[in-house]
Amino acid sequence: MKFATTVLAVLAMVGLSTTAQAQNIGTFSWQMQPHCNVITVTVIQQGGLYQLTGVDNLCGAGAAPVTGTAVPGAGGTVTLGFMITETLGGVAHVSAQVALNTLSGTWRDARGTTGSFVFGTNTGGTARPTTLFLDAVTGGNGEGLGGSVCSPAGGNTVEIITRNVLGIPTDARFSFIIPGHSHGQIRASGDLIRNSTPNLLTVQHPGPGLYCLVFSAPVNQLLAESTVVSIHANK
Repeated sequence: MKFATTVLAVLAMVGLSTTAQAQNIGTFSWQMQPHCNVITVTVIQQGGLYQLTGVDNLCGAGAAPVTGTAVPGAGGTVTLGFMITETLGGVAHVSAQVALNTLSGTWRDARGTTGSFVFGTNTGGTARPTTLFLDAVTGGNGEGLGGSVCSPAGGNTVEIITRNVLGIPTDARFSFIIPGHSHGQIRASGDLIRNSTPNLLTVQHPGPGLYCLVFSAPVNQLLAESTVVSIHANK
């Protein structure tokens, strides 16, 4: 497309021209595949740097501010670094590297999530999870015996739910203490038991933030409901 060709020519000249006067290069959009989020930014050249200001369209559900910088790289590439200030208060840190001949490439965020960064495309998909939902886990609690998500439910199984600040179940690594009965530390994935008492046999993880602790002997209701949960991290 003519507009893309113009931009490529300007980008290719970076390093040959270091004018101090800001120049508006244009407005460009990329889709953060496999998600439906489309990043649209205006690119302002300032010397050898490119300032980015724009929005994440939140898959049509609104707009979140985007700010960042782009710099030329080796081998005909450009690296973009930008922050998305999410509507619920979280901040997503994203880097992307694109090729000059296509303006497309790959993106990666601070959590290690990655995907294709595709220029001028909007093909749909699922929304990118927000930083707040994944990182701001602030509490957990013992839900008692069996509960509604553990299978089989019964006196040997204690249900624990970890939640974010909105009360939504969210994966987290946590420690638990059932006074006078057992203790342990569980990873967010639920597949690793660390420093736990021998009577903890296994951990089921049937859904986000949901953990079923299975013991070798029954736990009475009073003990189960006195379970203390301490959040460590989201991994």
